[in-house]
Amino acid sequence: MKHRYRLRLRPASSVTLPPGLAWEFVEMPPDIAHRRLDLPRSAHRFGVIATARPLTDEELERYEIDIHPVGSNEARIHEA
Repeated sequence: MKHRYRLRLRPASSVTLPPGLAWEFVEMPPDIAHRRLDLPRSAHRFGVIATARPLTDEELERYEIDIHPVGSNEARIHEA
């Protein structure tokens, strides 16, 4: 999956993303980061997801999702 996004107002789930969208976390939300220690902890409240297909402008607006630049380091928090 190569298209990265972050949800602005709510966590990623089957009801907060377009129907049938295949997705996975690539940066874990801070409050549940302990569930996936293999992924980096995100600086974004709801983490960063990746999808196999790009979202349309309508989907981005309707579901209140922002594009997350691939390779962005500004979203990573390293725990001490």
